[in-house]
Amino acid sequence: MNFFLKNRGVGLLIVLMLAVLIAGCGDKQETAAEQTETVKEAATEATASLSATEEALVARIATIAAAIEEAPASTAAILEKFSITVDEYEAEIYKIASDPALSEAFEKAKNK
Repeated sequence: MNFFLKNRGVGLLIVLMLAVLIAGCGDKQETAAEQTETVKEAATEATASLSATEEALVARIATIAAAIEEAPASTAAILEKFSITVDEYEAEIYKIASDPALSEAFEKAKNK
């Protein structure tokens, strides 16, 4: 198993933490709660502007992630069912985690 199959939420957490840290490097001094709220607002606004391709990507990967979360012992069978390799799945997870809008949409889709 690779790192992301064991720790799916880590990528999103890392992206959000980096965004909070970057936001705190400016001249304006904000509390951690204000910085977190700013990042969430930006991600929510960006989510509304996803392309059809991005929406399809998020929906597919969120479906796979939810299935794996429900039956982790069946990961190989789930990936095979969706015709995706572990490397391809991991690459898509990284792509989603690196974009706040995609990450926000992914979390919403996965938790439906």
